Amino acid sequence: MSLIFTAGFDDRLSSKWTQFEGTYVTTGRNGDGMLTSTGNTYHAWANADQHATIVVGFALNIAGQEGEVLLHLGSEGITTLITNAVRPTVTHITISRTSTGQLVARRGTQSGTVLWTTSANTIVPGVWAYIELKVTLSDTVGVCDLQVNGSSLATFSGDTKNAGTSTVLESLVLTPNLPVQQTFDDLYVCNGAGSVNNNFLGDVVIETLYPNGNGNSSQLLGSDGNSTDNYLLVDEPGTPSTSDFVGSPTVGQKDTYAFTNLVKVGSVFGVVAHAFAHKTDAGSVNGRILARPTSTDFAGPNFSPAVGTAASANGTKTTWELNPQTTAAWTTAEVNASEFGIEVR
Repeated sequence: MSLIFTAGFDDRLSSKWTQFEGTYVTTGRNGDGMLTSTGNTYHAWANADQHATIVVGFALNIAGQEGEVLLHLGSEGITTLITNAVRPTVTHITISRTSTGQLVARRGTQSGTVLWTTSANTIVPGVWAYIELKVTLSDTVGVCDLQVNGSSLATFSGDTKNAGTSTVLESLVLTPNLPVQQTFDDLYVCNGAGSVNNNFLGDVVIETLYPNGNGNSSQLLGSDGNSTDNYLLVDEPGTPSTSDFVGSPTVGQKDTYAFTNLVKVGSVFGVVAHAFAHKTDAGSVNGRILARPTSTDFAGPNFSPAVGTAASANGTKTTWELNPQTTAAWTTAEVNASEFGIEVR
């Protein structure tokens, strides 16, 4: 697995983040959602799939010429330092922007050793830029490379490890403690493992698709008391509604759904299917997310929902970087023709 986190922000799912503060806006750079930050805001994410190499990319639009921190990469968890400002427990790399639009990489926090500085006006207020950073954590053979809009602007080889005992990167914090508004869109995070998506992906678009029709299987019982048009019970954007849902006590029962189509046409680096689930009483029960590219269901790994209610349902995801039917990269047409769903295990 290389593609480990995506955020197009049109899904408006704050629960995807370990700690979150910010405002979702419904019209991003591609006509969908985006995320804005002003003042002491943050978006902190702790990575369960830890790795020595992390590649992160995101679109950025700033409101004015002010110096500010853009990004912390670190390890050993996330800690709250002051009200509404968080950092990794150990910050290894900090990326900031100067008042003249330069990007600066430092080992450690904003007062740490400078690894590189780009030329002035790399980031221009009011203009979208796609920033990508590749970091390998090491005292001796570390890497900190930068691309902006697909062009390599800065590289570093050497000591990228600030402190601590961890040998892996596990946390990402966007925009702690900002003086001006910044807007983010189309964020991805990869690690250095696997044979695909283990390096810069370039300027990407992340689209969120929602159920819009019945699929091959409609076996789960809806909160409306039947199994008819179940997709209407799981099609809302943002945090799922607690008043409509589907479920079953029977192992092996499943629903799959047709989805809206991709708007953009181009290379597809992966499909990430999200679900929210809970169980209503004690006992052993699992679920798994399904992909159905054509005529066969392909299952993701089992997950174990917690006891609770619809209001406390836990989010889970399965990522298919390749089409499981063809074991090749997805095409736009294949994504549009696929169904996705969930099965009781």
